[in-house]
Amino acid sequence: NASNAMDVANWGYAQFVRNRQPKNVVRLTFNDGNPALIRTITASATTSPTVDRLTVDTNWPRTILPSEIELVEYVEKLRFDSDRIRIEYDESGIRARLVAPVRAVFE
Repeated sequence: NASNAMDVANWGYAQFVRNRQPKNVVRLTFNDGNPALIRTITASATTSPTVDRLTVDTNWPRTILPSEIELVEYVEKLRFDSDRIRIEYDESGIRARLVAPVRAVFE
């Protein structure tokens, strides 16, 4: 609570990504129905061979236990690159797939 730190498994984020855009936005999805939280990563450091510590722009609203987290996603901001959008339907007509070119957005 009142912290802006987050410990994650060391898979090389601090070493290779180094909180650079566009890989610096993280979203936590919870397994108890609470709304997801989105934060911008402002700093990262390797604290042990198995742990990276991420610092985010806004404090967490409460202490969040790993058992409460369903999914941690690194979110990349995108926009449509053109107005060419294709919708593909399967043979049953029940499912469809949208195909659209996108481009990363750097703020």
